[in-house]
Amino acid sequence: MKKIRTSIDKDKTKSLILAIVLAVAFVVGIPLIILGAKNALWFVMTIGIIFVVFGFYGTHMAFVHFSNVVGIKRVVDAVLIEGINNVTSISRQLQISPQVAKQRVTTAIQKRYIMGYIFDGENLVETQPKQNKKKAISNHCPNCGGKMESFDGYDFCPYCNTRFKFED
Repeated sequence: MKKIRTSIDKDKTKSLILAIVLAVAFVVGIPLIILGAKNALWFVMTIGIIFVVFGFYGTHMAFVHFSNVVGIKRVVDAVLIEGINNVTSISRQLQISPQVAKQRVTTAIQKRYIMGYIFDGENLVETQPKQNKKKAISNHCPNCGGKMESFDGYDFCPYCNTRFKFED
């Protein structure tokens, strides 16, 4: 079994790493400023100031961006894995407002996280409907042991939200 990494998973990982790096830079920058000022190491003090400024102003923005990517990923999973193709149903399922659901679907389509659908502002319609879209399987998730389900060529664990592709 091989875990599938989609482009939204990669973007989520990148934004989390950036947020953590900025938070660490902020924390590391403070002692660098003190060390540089105390020992007249102007280069070290300058690096410390840069770390503190970028960390102070960038950390919260990076974590907000990360949370937005996580929200979009949940909408993408609702469409691709759970098969929900209506903004109202997505908003009910995810307990978000219809405006937020519509904005996240639009963003997911623009960033090509969702492909093969036409979005009319309320409904997502597949350009080429697939046969036997939902088929349950009896495999168990290697992460949590939950029963896996199969959707559109992916195996999905509804308990830990992980997608896999079984290799034959």
